[in-house]
Amino acid sequence: MSNRGVIRRCEFIIGVGEMQGQKCNIPFTVRGMVGNSLGERFCEDHRGVSNNPRGKAGLYTGSNKRMQSKNAEIMQEYLVDLMANSYGDADAVVTKENIKEYIQQTFIEIFNEYDEKIEALKAEHEKLQEHIVTLSNRITRL
Repeated sequence: MSNRGVIRRCEFIIGVGEMQGQKCNIPFTVRGMVGNSLGERFCEDHRGVSNNPRGKAGLYTGSNKRMQSKNAEIMQEYLVDLMANSYGDADAVVTKENIKEYIQQTFIEIFNEYDEKIEALKAEHEKLQEHIVTLSNRITRL
């Protein structure tokens, strides 16, 4: 007895090109009509990160060589984005584990810069107050 599954058509709406606004309609096989397979509405090409029933990672688990090479491309893009978020330091990759420490360190650096600027502004403010007092004294003498 062979479990052939049910053939459905992809419901992905094409966004660009001459077929814009139409459904993809590529046939794909759903193994069963019970459980999670009821939500499968897209072919393998259009199961992206948000539409993939296999998880939010958007990776494919089958033995299809084309999909495995697509996994490699997805992982390469992920690593490039991860390295871009290291802010120039390849050894200091920002991940979930060290994001709190990174944010605290960044805030401390910013506050230290502002403290120096505030001290300079306070000194300038005191000088201006002295000038105002001397000018007001000169005006009252006249």
